[in-house]
Amino acid sequence: MASLPETQQGQGWSTSKLRNTVLLLNGLFLTGMGGAFACFDLWGYYLGGGPLGPILHNLLYTIGFFEAHALACILGLLLLRARRVDPAPMWHWVAAVIHLLLGSANLLFWPLAVQWQAEGPELVVTTLHGLFVIAQLICWWLATGDGRKVE
Repeated sequence: MASLPETQQGQGWSTSKLRNTVLLLNGLFLTGMGGAFACFDLWGYYLGGGPLGPILHNLLYTIGFFEAHALACILGLLLLRARRVDPAPMWHWVAAVIHLLLGSANLLFWPLAVQWQAEGPELVVTTLHGLFVIAQLICWWLATGDGRKVE
């Protein structure tokens, strides 16, 4: 099965414009949220401030939260760069796997969200991870035609 045809220039959304926009939104989400929460992790650990400050204050395990959030920020920057320099279909696959990992981790460790009474925000973020997985896989499929090749 062939990929969807590109629309005429200047009319509507082309497949490449859709793919570019999804990578942009994904990169901004990971960079913004990852960067902000890496800062919140440090603020919480050192000063007891931020959304989880009372819980993370002087808790050495905060290193795991900080690393995960900082890596999400770095991966978001990579997706933003890929979007501008090398928007190959492979980057949609990479982005889908990133969100599959992050969303799955949220679900696997859901009891922690319950214990910290953070179910609402975690539900929103986990849902966004799931939506990004779906969006990125659709973009990858559109870019590869029938989804059988990874470029």
